[in-house]
Amino acid sequence: MPKNKTLLFQYLFLLLFLCLGITACLPTNTLALRTIYGNDQYYHLYKDKLEEGATLVYADKYSCIEQTKDGLYVYKYYSREGKRELLSYDTYTTKRLTRKTGASKSWTLTGFLLEEGNYQNNLREGTWNYYHHGSSTLMRKCTYQEGQLNGQEFNYFENGDLSSEYTYVDGKKNGVFVSYNEDGSIKEQGEYQDDVFVGVRKVEEILSDTIITVVENMPYLISCENEPTPEDIKKCTDKTFLTEIYQNLFYPPLARENGIEGMNVIQYTIDEKGRIRNPTMIRHIGSGCDQATLWALKRLCEMEPLYKPGLQRGKPVKVLFKLPLKFRLV
Repeated sequence: MPKNKTLLFQYLFLLLFLCLGITACLPTNTLALRTIYGNDQYYHLYKDKLEEGATLVYADKYSCIEQTKDGLYVYKYYSREGKRELLSYDTYTTKRLTRKTGASKSWTLTGFLLEEGNYQNNLREGTWNYYHHGSSTLMRKCTYQEGQLNGQEFNYFENGDLSSEYTYVDGKKNGVFVSYNEDGSIKEQGEYQDDVFVGVRKVEEILSDTIITVVENMPYLISCENEPTPEDIKKCTDKTFLTEIYQNLFYPPLARENGIEGMNVIQYTIDEKGRIRNPTMIRHIGSGCDQATLWALKRLCEMEPLYKPGLQRGKPVKVLFKLPLKFRLV
């Protein structure tokens, strides 16, 4: 072989050696690179944990990637100590895990659900649920649009009862908020504008410009109009109305047999003529208790006007109410 060709091969070999050395020095600790170089020795840890129709495409000691039958990629991360508890579950559109789209969940080290929802193009989207640490009882429920809070947010006590509700627009608190005591009564009402608290409103518009929750003269039962003071009229109205509701409320057999207890919250309107209208469940415990609650209130809807309507600036208006009703076995 001519001497110049021998030198040429030596130079090419040296160049190849240098390229391999440079590549070995490049950082490889990113998840994107790890998804390409999975280790076969860990596949047995996850083969029995695959979702139906999914294929295992990557595995290491604490995590794996599955390709679902829909062509998406699910990244699962497990705890490092004790039982191999699933800690996070995220869905992506590519094996390199660059675009999060689809279901997402996370758990505590002891297996309790912490949060769950969906992503769209790496942004939170739709309804998300957050849970009390260590109990998986719902703590907060809210809605995202393109990664920002939009719509109503509901917060709950650890016993499951509603503690507060807010409204968001483009990631900021806007409009009415209500907070509740643990017995279901209203603790505070007020208003936010662009995340700034502007105080308690005298008139709080909830559903539309014509349905409000606090007016100059609140509705009251006609049967209570002869009470001596406005405070006495209110007390009489509250007591009489609750008595009438509970007299019509029955404990569903399914709920009784399964030991179901808790609190329903029903929303309704008293219209300009003093009639009860549009009863709607906004929180219910199921097992027939919601139907029983609606039935009790709808019976009152069918009666003649029970109330003197609410007045705002001397004119009758629709007024929105929310009523908590407890189901308790004795």
